[in-house]
Amino acid sequence: MEEYINGIKLENISLKYKEISDKLQKKEGLFNGDYCFGNIYAWGVVFNTKVYYDGKLFLRLAFGSNNRLILSYPLGEGDKYNLLKEVCLYAKKKGLTPVLGPLTEKLMQEGKELFSKKIEFSRKRNSDDYVYLVDAMISLSGKELHPKKNMLNSFLKNEYDYEKIDKENLEDAKSFCLERAYTEAEAVVMERFFDNYEALCLTGAIIKIKGKIVAATVGERNEDTVIIHIEKAEKNIRGAYAGINNLFLKNDNSDLIYVNREDDMGQENLRKAKLSYKPHTMIKKYMGILPVLE
Repeated sequence: MEEYINGIKLENISLKYKEISDKLQKKEGLFNGDYCFGNIYAWGVVFNTKVYYDGKLFLRLAFGSNNRLILSYPLGEGDKYNLLKEVCLYAKKKGLTPVLGPLTEKLMQEGKELFSKKIEFSRKRNSDDYVYLVDAMISLSGKELHPKKNMLNSFLKNEYDYEKIDKENLEDAKSFCLERAYTEAEAVVMERFFDNYEALCLTGAIIKIKGKIVAATVGERNEDTVIIHIEKAEKNIRGAYAGINNLFLKNDNSDLIYVNREDDMGQENLRKAKLSYKPHTMIKKYMGILPVLE
């Protein structure tokens, strides 16, 4: 059934929105995972993401669990307050709770001003992005990163081949990653990344030992940052994760300043691993339930 807000039809997220999304993301200086179009598109099928775009304002609506309607912050020029007011009315008719987020601190402050501080935001630690300096991740200098350097050096002793992902090895890279998906949702997301690799302007690499893929990664370059969407490696090969992490930055992204390794989704092992690389900064995230708007 077709759905409308302000007379504008809500549409499924599709590749046709990449250009406008990228333009607005760049204008707002948003280089976190939540506003990166690759993620928006790949995860769109999992979250049943819809798009509102009236030619000026761009808003994403995701139908989450527990009867929540998860909203991105509206980007572009126009009456953001009135748009969110209409979205609240739409949510009320659907019996849904409208939730704004995850937002960066900048967008959270803008949201507070927009609603005259009537909305209370809470930290969403599980959604914080881990950001590192590319140079630091390549060199792994210093005492704190010495164990990582040892792990990398152990891997580099192997006779390996490093290849950029292209049309020739794309399907092999895809199969390697899908075989290592932890959940069905992750498999669906990774498949969408690979099936739309060129259209999403992604970049990636694989490492082979004796002709067999042992590690793969896929990312998306945004201004001075590369955002890592996928990273998979053979766990029984010492340093394989350290190898793909380091070589991808060294060979294909050394011209950038930052690498965003996205969030840890609240997974303790993942959090421990990402913290162990000593992030340069964390992009803090916030969520807020929209008040009744009049």
